[in-house]
Amino acid sequence: MTLDINYTTTNPRKVDQLLEDAVETAMIAQGNVTLAYPYTSEGIQAAVDRIVASGKPGTVVYAAEPYAVTASVPLVDGVSHLGVFPKLSFSGDIPDVNWTPTGGTIINIAAGVEFLVYNHIDLVNQVVGLGEASLTGVQIKNMAFMGGKGAIKIGAYRSMGPTYCKFSDLYFFNQTDYHFHVENFQHCEFSNFHGKNQLASTGGFHYYMSVEDPAGPNGLLPGNSHWTGEHYSWCSSRFAKNFVFFARGATDCQMNELAINARMQANRYGDVAEDVVFNLVGGGSPNLVLAAPSNITKFPVGMPFVFTSGTPNWVPARSVMWVNSNNGVDTITVSLEPEPSSGYAGFGFTSSGAYTVKVSGFPAVIVHGNNGSLIINSDMGDNWDVEANDNVVAISLKRVFASTMGLHEVMGSATDTLITSRNSSVNISCRTPAHVTTDFDDSPNNIRTKITNKNGGYRYLSAGGAIDRSYHQCKIFVENAGAQNMTITDLKMGGFECEIFQGGVGQLTLVPTGTTLRSRNGLKTGGQYARMKLDQYKRNEYIVSGDTAV
Repeated sequence: MTLDINYTTTNPRKVDQLLEDAVETAMIAQGNVTLAYPYTSEGIQAAVDRIVASGKPGTVVYAAEPYAVTASVPLVDGVSHLGVFPKLSFSGDIPDVNWTPTGGTIINIAAGVEFLVYNHIDLVNQVVGLGEASLTGVQIKNMAFMGGKGAIKIGAYRSMGPTYCKFSDLYFFNQTDYHFHVENFQHCEFSNFHGKNQLASTGGFHYYMSVEDPAGPNGLLPGNSHWTGEHYSWCSSRFAKNFVFFARGATDCQMNELAINARMQANRYGDVAEDVVFNLVGGGSPNLVLAAPSNITKFPVGMPFVFTSGTPNWVPARSVMWVNSNNGVDTITVSLEPEPSSGYAGFGFTSSGAYTVKVSGFPAVIVHGNNGSLIINSDMGDNWDVEANDNVVAISLKRVFASTMGLHEVMGSATDTLITSRNSSVNISCRTPAHVTTDFDDSPNNIRTKITNKNGGYRYLSAGGAIDRSYHQCKIFVENAGAQNMTITDLKMGGFECEIFQGGVGQLTLVPTGTTLRSRNGLKTGGQYARMKLDQYKRNEYIVSGDTAV
């Protein structure tokens, strides 16, 4: 390509504009492609408008330059956005924590601005013809987003989002509300997202469903999408929600058939757990009144906590509680379920006095259906690394059915309840069960969500002792000449099971401590080489079977 530029005082055109025009002409010759220039939101919008005016699908390409975005750019069917893969710079010894985009396409978003948007305003009434209202044929790739309220928001409450779209190789840094939010999506692909948020704000990647099907089960079931590559979210604030999958429609809303074949990592290190004192007045009220009202901001709706001192008599053993309402002054109400919830129906509030609770932040991973919606038939991935240090709850499940989830690591204290499940049936596989505590409901009378220990293995003991969580799905061999006791306390996990073998002549006896053991033939081994099987039946209740004796 030859470019003839006339430098005269009578023709004072800008050289950079001539160059950009020439490059754009060359690209258009190869297809319907236009360069976003100047490097502003106005330049991006102008590029979108040129493609729309052509009447054909096309691509807005971005230079390896910083763009100054001061206004939202609406997404359009068939118009993709392609940048130059970001270059990162690192400080310190840990690259995945200490990174900053310094090259490639960098989108600097002004405070309060949402950059790429489509149908992003919540609706009161759901539109007719949902499919026609969706965004389709769009790919967004190779960009780093800096600051602003949010980088990408497609869809909103009762408003259709993307279908048959692709999002890949995107970096997000310090958005004040969310990194990436899609709602009411279907047949989309998400690949290689990296988010870092050092602000006292939400952050994270949010996948929502809220469209409702008044016609019944043959209508729209959003979801049916695929995650690949690596998805990494690092947040410092306790109010952050690293990953959210939320079916929030009021009635008959389903997030359906998600397929997460990616490495998913959620990091939360900025805040530590703390103890807070409440005063409770008995007599039929679930209200908790803060001894220090200034702490009220630590308990927004949906925040989990546990009683650590003086548990009221209406709180089930080892149960995580959730903030159901907050008056903004000094009082919260509580629930056994995260938002939204009907609260404590059926419980008698008779306790009173001062109680201490432990609070640390929202769960890093939230997979919820509200009371009128659910998440169903989904593979939530087999490669979760959840490092929500010192969190009361790291992973929360609610109304998730016929689904699976695999955990590589769940970091936290051995005394914390790291995974909660409410009204869900999820098969969880875990490679580090020794420190994973759970709070799974068992209504109606069965453990619906179960953890499987992929490590399992054998344990050889020379004497009895306490059965702990590390024995989950293990074979335990005890060889001793004298009689031995094996004690079992509240293991704070769901679906526990193990096998116990009497290897020596000393008989083994299971001793419940604060638990209930049920057996047809007793709690002792029947003799040398006998086998007992221990299976969790209900919350803190176990069945003993096998070669047993009284």
